[in-house]
Amino acid sequence: MRKDRLIITNILVILVIIALLVGGAYFYFQNENFVKTDDAKVSADMDQMGSTSFWYTQRIGY
Repeated sequence: MRKDRLIITNILVILVIIALLVGGAYFYFQNENFVKTDDAKVSADMDQMGSTSFWYTQRIGY
């Protein structure tokens, strides 16, 4: 019985370590590969865009 508990504990520790590595890699790639800003601006001309879809929406009964 003691040996079974040791095996289960080792498996859980390995899974926690893997989860921490995956979470750390995700955090790293999110912070290194994307530019984040609060005041992004586009320096281009503004132009009106019309809808190219002629579909009508139906109201689902309430």
